[in-house]
Amino acid sequence: MQCEYPFIRIEMVNGYYSVVLYLSEDRHSPISMTFLDYELSRKLAESQGALLGVRVLDGYYRDF
Repeated sequence: MQCEYPFIRIEMVNGYYSVVLYLSEDRHSPISMTFLDYELSRKLAESQGALLGVRVLDGYYRDF
């Protein structure tokens, strides 16, 4: 999948969904990571995932 930068992705880190901002192809060094409340971020991931075209990482990637 080809991505244009910058882009955001919702990931699960240590049991919490996080909004991660990537400014370049170096996916191991995100520029910004904001940890959100678990339920709030879960709702965000479920409701906005399709609109944002993001993926959730909960051990596996899955597309909305």
